[in-house]
Amino acid sequence: MNFDLTEEQEMVRETFARFLDENSSPARVRKAIETGGFDAEMWQGLAELGAFAMRVPEEAGGMGMGLFEAAILAEEAGRTIASGPLCEALVAARLIGQLGGQDDLLGRVIGGETVASVAMQDMAEFPRQWIAGGLVADAVVARRGNDVVLVSVPAEARVAEANLASTPIAEIDLGALPATVLGSGAEALSLFAGGLEEWKLLMACALSGLSRAALLMAAQYSGERKAFGVFIGTFQALSHPMADLICEIDSSKFLAWKAMRSIADGEAEAGAQISLAAWYAAGAAGRTVRHAVQTFGGIGLTLEHDVHLYNLRA
Repeated sequence: MNFDLTEEQEMVRETFARFLDENSSPARVRKAIETGGFDAEMWQGLAELGAFAMRVPEEAGGMGMGLFEAAILAEEAGRTIASGPLCEALVAARLIGQLGGQDDLLGRVIGGETVASVAMQDMAEFPRQWIAGGLVADAVVARRGNDVVLVSVPAEARVAEANLASTPIAEIDLGALPATVLGSGAEALSLFAGGLEEWKLLMACALSGLSRAALLMAAQYSGERKAFGVFIGTFQALSHPMADLICEIDSSKFLAWKAMRSIADGEAEAGAQISLAAWYAAGAAGRTVRHAVQTFGGIGLTLEHDVHLYNLRA
């Protein structure tokens, strides 16, 4: 079984990894927290690298790249806890491109000038709901009964809400805002449902990247910090859970990979695999950051230490 990336996929990973290492450092993440959890400069840089065009069909002006390439980007964004609703924006851009009729908006989204997000619940039933990136989103793609609509969100409808993860989330009354129908019926609803499933996989990969980064920080510290004259990494209470957790982190990543393979092969169990991957990645991330914080001891619980950023984001 081959788990290596292709040459093209490795190029995608290296490109985004290099950019995010420089533009989503802990210092930049902390700076973004001061302004609501969104780094506009980083967002523009991602757009220039083609991030938001990746999953948009070529006929709609995008790059038409595969889900796996987007997952590679999501993993790197998770590893560097990038400040912005990346997974939601990737899904929203693809849906706008697939459903069509919004060329100007799509161009601005691809160019990083406009942020688009996606609503997780049917706004016909839940007109007011929490939107990831809602504080900075000018447009939200949502389901409304039998329609898929594009909701225009004015600045006055976006109210900041403090949250532990320091993300630009906002509760928005979508039902009170102007909406344009992008598509209706079974085909449009199927595309939207597929977008939400894609979001689960992207989030699973982002959580895998976040978890690996947090565990690496803890492992490095345990090889530097001494107690009772020996490195704390020699204590089984620290080292054995780390070994277990790296297996969990790999498992969460490869569960997402398996789901993507099953989608490509048209396997019936792909849908169940998607939800399993998202559930497992979330649990693994929680367990990993908890152990990472405990490895650092008291300083890990302070807001000043970088590992706490990973803890709160997870």
